[in-house]
Amino acid sequence: MSESLMGTLIGSLVLVIAAISMVSHYRREHRREHRRAQSDFSRSRIHPKVEIHKRSLKTARPK
Repeated sequence: MSESLMGTLIGSLVLVIAAISMVSHYRREHRREHRRAQSDFSRSRIHPKVEIHKRSLKTARPK
């Protein structure tokens, strides 16, 4: 009986450790994806000189 109980406890402990590892992995991948998306966004922004040129076109007087 004690061997059966010990096996059940060890099995439960292994499952708890696996669940914690799974959640940790999910959170790490989620953070990595979020950082990558932010990095892609910052690289895709319009160059400041182009933005200034667009503003000057908007404020120019019509002919």
